[in-house]
Amino acid sequence: MVKQKEEIVEIIVQLVASLSAEEKQKVLELLLEKKEGLPISIFRSKLSGLEAIVVYLKDNKGKNIAEIGKTLNRRKSTLYTTYHKAKEKFSGKLDASDESFVVPLTIFSNRKYAVLESMVAYLKDEQKLSFAQISILLNKKYSTIRTVYVRYLKKNGSK
Repeated sequence: MVKQKEEIVEIIVQLVASLSAEEKQKVLELLLEKKEGLPISIFRSKLSGLEAIVVYLKDNKGKNIAEIGKTLNRRKSTLYTTYHKAKEKFSGKLDASDESFVVPLTIFSNRKYAVLESMVAYLKDEQKLSFAQISILLNKKYSTIRTVYVRYLKKNGSK
């Protein structure tokens, strides 16, 4: 087993060595992004899901709008508007203290689903949480969480 892991590591090292500097940077960003993710507590504010993500990434993580747009697969103009509307509603930094659940940023890049749909689907399908647990985590009504998940399933072609 240890020998197999060593062989896999060696193959990965060879693959990474064959990448350009830009490609290596992208791989590194993706690895770090998955590891860091978004603390679930940022979604408990009065902001929409997208507003919470943009404000957190810009104010707490120091990312610029172009970087956020690339990560979320969204236009810069949309994100500028989202950020400024969020700041009208909410000043200060978001509560990022609860890292009991960290949501990977990559789940929000699929524009087919709304932010809340992606979040609920991730928590339900990947983290195996119940609707009741999700509603407590996100500070939303049980019926809202269930409705959002059903909407996700319809879009996904599962229902």
